[in-house]
Amino acid sequence: LPYHHKIILTSLSFAASSNNIMVSIRQSSTRSLTSNTLKLAAFAVLALTLSSVLIMFSLPQTVTTTGNAGNTGASATEAEATIIAARGGSGKKSEEISPNQLLRKGGVNAILLNANNNVGEDEEDEDDPMKITEGKVTYEDANKGGGAKLLSYYHCGPTLHDTNANQEDAPTEVVLLHGAAFTKTGWKTSGILDTFCEINNDEDGGNLLLLALDLPVSADGVELGIAFDSLVRNQLLSGSPVIFISPSASGKGIVDLAEIMVGDKASSPSKKKDLTRIVKAWIPVASGSVLKASEEALKVFETYEIPILSIHGDKDEMGKKVTEMLGSTANAKTVELSGGHPVYLDSPDEFVSEVLQFLEENGL
Repeated sequence: LPYHHKIILTSLSFAASSNNIMVSIRQSSTRSLTSNTLKLAAFAVLALTLSSVLIMFSLPQTVTTTGNAGNTGASATEAEATIIAARGGSGKKSEEISPNQLLRKGGVNAILLNANNNVGEDEEDEDDPMKITEGKVTYEDANKGGGAKLLSYYHCGPTLHDTNANQEDAPTEVVLLHGAAFTKTGWKTSGILDTFCEINNDEDGGNLLLLALDLPVSADGVELGIAFDSLVRNQLLSGSPVIFISPSASGKGIVDLAEIMVGDKASSPSKKKDLTRIVKAWIPVASGSVLKASEEALKVFETYEIPILSIHGDKDEMGKKVTEMLGSTANAKTVELSGGHPVYLDSPDEFVSEVLQFLEENGL
């Protein structure tokens, strides 16, 4: 409750209790009050008064003022300094400051300024492009029997309330998948997702939209396309082709899209174009599916100008073979980092640096 409401309620409680005592006294069987009765009444009233005051000041206090607050405290500049001093010099919104502390040090202006500084703080956080949010969408199972599947995600970057109305301001959309032994959480706990999101600060002026997905590694090209369309319907992606980062087994869906394009696997002619409809660039990290792909499928990436950055760890022989095959067949840029099979987790800073350089080199 506001502070003045608490005072009113406490006063009413005191008045009601005092009135009950006086009524009881008046209803006494004797007309003249004895000395002991008077002492008892005085003691009861005093006790109620002290109790009411103690209760009032033990409650959390929020001061509400009306009229000219400038006449009751320090100036706005002094008030702001008071708030920062009360926070220990940090000035951070998240630290709590007692209204009594502000009132003593900076007057009512300090209290009002502190309240104004915190108005809409939650709303600002929701629109903060560096903030990582978590959510879920559903998409239809491509297998026989159907049913809906849940797809959980982490998101940071610009939100899409409409579909790229201004192409010049369209964000660079990056989808992060994961290997069989991991989940989307690995992107967050490694610090990689935070580092990518930090690029969206005002100083760097980045425009990255990132989605880390918990898509099953068993997902083929058809399932990947269905999941992509669900993300578009839920305005998490714009619908334009995106950059996929696919560690290990998660590269299966991308490779399968290439096989569909050159083969007879497509259930409809439109599915044959899903690779170019969905994939703008590909960053596989030791994706073993490449070793089983046809040469014709791998050449599709160069044919349709889909750039590839293939990364592997210096302790991962299988990953090295993947990189060599993509370099010779799909004209991929190849990079070796220090680490094992999940090299992006072994060398997260170097991984982020290579990805950002690749995006810049290709105008992405």
